[in-house]
Amino acid sequence: MSDALAGLDVAWPRPRPAPGAASTGLVITTWNRPGYVRRSFRSLARSGLRDAVVVVVDDASDDRRTRRLVQDLALPVPVVRMWRRERREPGIHRGLLAGWSLCAGELGCELLANLDSDAIVRPGWLDAERALFRREAARRGAVVVTGFHAVRHRVRASHADFREKESVGGMNLLFDRAVYEAHVREALAGRNWDWRLVRALEAAGVPMLTTRPSVAQHIGRRGLFSSAELGFDVATDWWVDAPAVELAARAVGRASREIVQRTRAIVKKLRG
Repeated sequence: MSDALAGLDVAWPRPRPAPGAASTGLVITTWNRPGYVRRSFRSLARSGLRDAVVVVVDDASDDRRTRRLVQDLALPVPVVRMWRRERREPGIHRGLLAGWSLCAGELGCELLANLDSDAIVRPGWLDAERALFRREAARRGAVVVTGFHAVRHRVRASHADFREKESVGGMNLLFDRAVYEAHVREALAGRNWDWRLVRALEAAGVPMLTTRPSVAQHIGRRGLFSSAELGFDVATDWWVDAPAVELAARAVGRASREIVQRTRAIVKKLRG
């Protein structure tokens, strides 16, 4: 057993996916917050997933509702469930390492992806990300793709159907096994893994691209290092009926003038 899988119980679907049967391994990490998990899973089930295997890694949730949602998740593609026996530290890095190790190893997936469990997606989102990845990888070599254009991540260049970014965060990423081995695996050493990954990609000259428009959206109120509540962690090119939008509009009491102005502009754009 890989060290990344230590402390985890793995529940395989029937029939068990054959190595290389799916091009893409999608990892979703969960820990409590059943309201977000329910909405995320609902959008995922309606998104038309194909040619993928989903690996859900639960980080020892003590909320039975979350564990039930993971257990009951039904998708048109195989779902592997991984249950951590004990939660020793916060952060999703250990869950991602376990899930991606399984996808790159035993499942033999060509592409690796992730989606936070406080995110929702549009129909066809994964196909859109894979199409952008394959086209640009054929031109440039190594690339990393996301479906989430966060306002807090600056744009380097805009094109008809994608943007080049200075950073893409870690809410939703897509890359191949070569990028995983060269950059991602090492970055997963701690909680600020996405910051380390972006620095490594920048140093290596690996382009970070986002679909245009966004096909994924953040609905969580707050994260460890970001806040949709203040308007920093939402996609501005997505229409969404989410608590984050309303909370952003009411954040004036806790935000500086610059943040308030930016938040109002985001909400106005989201509402058309």
